Order: sequence, then structure tokens, then C-alpha cells
Amino acid sequence: MSTAPTLVGFLWPLLLMFCLGLALWGLGQWLRRRGHGAALDKIDVRVTKAQRAAVKVLGPLGRLLTGFGRAMSRAPLFGSRRQQEMWDDLDQAARERSDRRNQQ
Repeated sequence: MSTAPTLVGFLWPLLLMFCLGLALWGLGQWLRRRGHGAALDKIDVRVTKAQRAAVKVLGPLGRLLTGFGRAMSRAPLFGSRRQQEMWDDLDQAARERSDRRNQQ
């Protein structure tokens, strides 16, 4: 018996997540048709606020992981010039996104 990952083993979780998303979308449509649209809109406002707060909290963690990845790619055994350039571009894009968000 082989324990190597297969294409089916990779696609199965993706298919399950797609089905879950489709089921949740259907549930939301059903609840709206039943007259619960206002309550769903209130939930949407609260979830959106939480997502924005999470971005503010998790942003520094993302920069930390980017810095760690860049440092690993600079190590002679682990990285190449191309990887260094990729991490530098990623870090620069993250800083630009952060600057734009701070200006708003």
C-alpha cells in the first residue's frame, strides 16, 4: 500500500470545500427568501468588521513570515538568486499595500 499523495487525495478536500461553500450559499439564499435578509445583513456587517480587525492584527505576522522566508532564501544551502528576488518583490508589494491602507 502506497502512502504517497495522489491527485484524488489532493482534489478531495477541494471538492468538499466547494460543496460546503455551495451549501452555505444555498442556505443564505433560502434564509433571504424566508424573510431573514435584515438579520443576515447585520451578521455581514459584524463579520466584515472582524475581517478588517484581523487584517490589522495579522498584517505584522505576514511581514514576519515574509522576512523569515527571505532570510531562508538568502542562506547558501536553501536559496537562489531568483528566490531572493521573489521574496524582495513580495516584501515590497506588502509594504506598498500597507502604505496605501495607512493613507486611507
